[in-house]
Amino acid sequence: MVDGTAPADAIPPYRIGEVVSRRLRRAMRRGEHVTWEALE
Repeated sequence: MVDGTAPADAIPPYRIGEVVSRRLRRAMRRGEHVTWEALE
């Protein structure tokens, strides 16, 4: 599920297309927000 809001340091929902198919640098916990730094 994708939430429609994001904190200031997280990737905004309208940029989800830039995130899909990218790998994370590390495992993330449930509820943790994805940032650009977390992506490869």
